[in-house]
Order: sequence, then C-alpha cells, then structure tokens
Amino acid sequence: MSDQVNENCGVGVVYNIQDAIHGVRGGLKHRGKDAEGYGSPYNDGINAVRSYSDLMDAQALITLLKYENGRPVLLHTRYKTRGSSNPEDLLLAAHPHTLGGKSLFNGNHVITTNAREAMVHNGTVSYDFSEYGFDTRTGCDTEYLLNMHSAFGPNRVLETVPASYSVVTMKAGDDFVTAYRDRFGRRPLWLGADREGRYIVMSEDRSIEEIGGTPIREVRPGEMLRIYPNRFESEQVVPAQPTHCFFEINYLAKRLSHVWQALREQGMNVAKLRYELGLELLKEHPPLD
Repeated sequence: MSDQVNENCGVGVVYNIQDAIHGVRGGLKHRGKDAEGYGSPYNDGINAVRSYSDLMDAQALITLLKYENGRPVLLHTRYKTRGSSNPEDLLLAAHPHTLGGKSLFNGNHVITTNAREAMVHNGTVSYDFSEYGFDTRTGCDTEYLLNMHSAFGPNRVLETVPASYSVVTMKAGDDFVTAYRDRFGRRPLWLGADREGRYIVMSEDRSIEEIGGTPIREVRPGEMLRIYPNRFESEQVVPAQPTHCFFEINYLAKRLSHVWQALREQGMNVAKLRYELGLELLKEHPPLD
C-alpha cells in the first residue's frame, strides 16, 4: 500500500441533502477543508460526487446524485496531511471511494454513477494488503479497505486489520448501511438520531447535535452496526482495546464534542478536558522562578 496519503477526516450517513451539506460544512468541517463528498443509492447502483469544499448547493447535489428524499447519504470531509497537491489527485483520493460504475472528472468535481459499493473512512491504515492483489486507482488506504470489505465482509476487516479507521459503507441493493470502528477506537464515531428519529452516524456527537439530531452513544471499538432508518443491529466483532489518541482531543475534535462515551457521561467536553490536562501539566511542570 502507498504511504503517500494520510488523512484525518469526518464521516457520516444522514437521510436528506440539507443535513448532509450542513453536516459536512458545519458539523464536520473542522475535521477537513480540502474536499468533500457525498454518495447515495439510485436505481440499482450508487451515485457519488467528490468536489472541492463549499462548491455545490443543495440543488446541484440533488441533480448530480439523482437524489430521492429519504434515502441514505454518505458524507465525508477530507483533511489531507501529506501526498500530492495536484488538483486531480486530490479529488480522485477524496471520498466516497467506490467499486464499479463509471467516474468522470469535471475539473472541480468527480461524478461516479452506478457503483456497486461505496465507502467513507476516517483514519490511516498501516497494513500490508499486497497478498490480496487488489487493483486500486489511487493507492489510498480507503480503497484497500473497501476492496477487502467487498471481498470478505466487514467482520474480516475488523478481525484482520488492527487500526486505524472509522468506516461507513453502503452496497447497491441493500436497505441498510454498515458502520464500524477498529478495535482501538482511535478515530471517533457516534450513533445518533435525526429530527425525525432516523438512525444516523457521524464522527462526533456535537456534529450530530449541530444538524438538529440527538447523540445516542459512541460506536464501540471493534463494533459493527447495520443501520436502518428505524432500527440498528449491533455485533461486537472483536474485543475492544481502547487506545485514545491525543491528537483527536487536542487538535481535531470540536470544543463542545465529547469524543468518547465516558467523557459524555461525565459531562466533560473537549474544552473542559483540555483545561484539566493543562492544569495537570502545570502541576507536573510548574514554571521556573
């Protein structure tokens, strides 16, 4: 796998274009400002749009996706920390990544039509996929995850690839989306409900609140969810081995997010946690006279 792409992004799935745009450009934009992407089922396939940030309004997305209200929308916002700065490379490496279908590069956006599977992913995967012989276009870790997910299923991904990823994926013909998180839980993912009570997921609990939704709980490390609009199914595929990422709480997460379930239960958001960590640092390393 190529090591030229390293990302810390925001992901989610919602049920209307307005929530998708608000989620990407409001609730999750602090997690990535380089590119944004959306994907939704249409007929027997999945359509996807990847573009530079803030490029398209709701009507443009509805037209390009051929979106029908009430269908799930994958969403992604991308923060590229290294790799090519070529505009075409940036868009081709943006999410959703897809299998099948036809992709057309249109200068400032990429349209994919009639894909059979699509995935959005937050994290960086350092795993050798070479034994599988997957054919990828960009060498991005998300492409490798998507190929493995498609070939062997999400359980195999969770059992085999240790870290680090939070994933939301859909398959043409399914009436659910699949979300899962690696066993260490280094990248956040939250289950919630939108204003109409439909189950959604987003990277942070605060992001759910900012589109008018209600956070329910953290997706547990090593857990897979099948999410339908009116219910969800949970499977703990591998035992959780929580390993918190300081970069998440100190740089990436919103100040009013809680990142982890335990912090929300304690009423300690990221701003309060940063303050408490600062006090502890002061105790351990007081200023010199």
